[in-house]
Amino acid sequence: MITPTEKDRSFINGFAVFLVFLIMLYIFAVTFWPVSTNGAKYADIAVPLLLGTGIGGVLGYFFGASKPQPPTATTFPQVTKVELPPTPPVVHELVTTKTETTSSTESKA
Repeated sequence: MITPTEKDRSFINGFAVFLVFLIMLYIFAVTFWPVSTNGAKYADIAVPLLLGTGIGGVLGYFFGASKPQPPTATTFPQVTKVELPPTPPVVHELVTTKTETTSSTESKA
């Protein structure tokens, strides 16, 4: 596993601050500056996308989404090999007897 150095951590922190700043600036611009009708359609799509993925991703990264989770107690037990009882033999005599009786009753009618 690669451990980040102090320089890597400072870059990640700076990039996250810059990304959140750009997202907030865009949301502020869309909210308070006049936008054309065509641009409003794109803003209706972009703002929830930025809030959900941009800020949600940054918050998830810094508050535990990228940290490994400890194993839980809900693991499944090892399945052992189960021996099934032998299947009973198929009786063909009963099937042929039923068909003979139905064919004999049909021929009488």
